[in-house]
Amino acid sequence: MQELLKEGLTVGFSAFVGASPAFFRERFTARLEKRRRDYSSLREAHFAILQQYTALTSLRDQFLTAAVQSPVPWLTMLPIVGFFEAPRLDVPKLVYILESPEPDLLNRLLVAQQKYLALHAYFEQRNSVHGQFQERLASLQRDEKLASPAPPVDDIERLVGQPLVGRLKTLTDAILSTYPGIMVFQQAQLNDLEVFSRRVFPKRRAPKFELLPEAQRK
Repeated sequence: MQELLKEGLTVGFSAFVGASPAFFRERFTARLEKRRRDYSSLREAHFAILQQYTALTSLRDQFLTAAVQSPVPWLTMLPIVGFFEAPRLDVPKLVYILESPEPDLLNRLLVAQQKYLALHAYFEQRNSVHGQFQERLASLQRDEKLASPAPPVDDIERLVGQPLVGRLKTLTDAILSTYPGIMVFQQAQLNDLEVFSRRVFPKRRAPKFELLPEAQRK
């Protein structure tokens, strides 16, 4: 009986020892694969926020800086057509950040994206209102109720009507007052992503905040 028990224990132990390397190798491989996916997701997040920031930089350079300098930006700022559709964050792939040394980073990334999308919505609303404004302006000029081609601003406001002009002013002010802060916030998150990458993935190349030259952004 003792011999049988001893033989059974020997066989069981041998099987365990034989299986252990394969078991631990599989676990090790799975952990490596997860880290690879996590790092890849972080790079994708950095790319998404960088593209959003780049889109706003192009709009600033081509439209917004001139509008800020205008005495009547609501009147001189043209519609923004072809607003660049930047990629968005893949949140399910980034939930591991919540278990990292910097769990609040995910929340800040989402806030950065929400700010960008809110500004995108402002542009779309303003484009619609500006279209109505242009139609009303053209109608007044056709009926010769408004001097052409450069009528006084006061006449435009009075004849087009305060409701429409007021909406155009409000949306223009919303865009021009919020976009600088949004860009500052996005840039901060890009820098934080680089720091996070160096801390969590020290052996991997950290994503950097590098903006394309102005000529390539147009």
